[in-house]
Amino acid sequence: MKKEKQEKKPKKRRGAGKVILFLLLIILILLALLFFGKGFGLGLGGGTGIDDGSVEAMATTDDVQTDIHEESGPVVVEISENSIIFGSEQFDSYDAFEKYFYESNTADAQYILRDNQAKKETYDSVKSLLDSFGAGYSEETAG
Repeated sequence: MKKEKQEKKPKKRRGAGKVILFLLLIILILLALLFFGKGFGLGLGGGTGIDDGSVEAMATTDDVQTDIHEESGPVVVEISENSIIFGSEQFDSYDAFEKYFYESNTADAQYILRDNQAKKETYDSVKSLLDSFGAGYSEETAG
């Protein structure tokens, strides 16, 4: 009986090889998807996009904000009888200018408010808008 107790059967490893094989298979699948899968990958030129070489440019309020802040010196706001010129943009109505001003978020810039035979109502509205934002400006008359 002692012999039976002394003889130990070697323990079987339960699936350790299978687990390693499974992990390697998953790694290979992920690598294949990373480099060769459609819609996945590093963008190494496997795309099927159509490009006719044309370029479309669209202005956004972020572009406008950047342009106005990059200008050296104050931004000129010229108010004439029929339009408001804000930097390089021209507006036919106060409402359009006001909307643009709110969206461009340029209240922290310095302005020159130029009266070029403006309607008093429009001039006062632009001045009031700048005041409401606490924007710094100086006034001048176009001559």
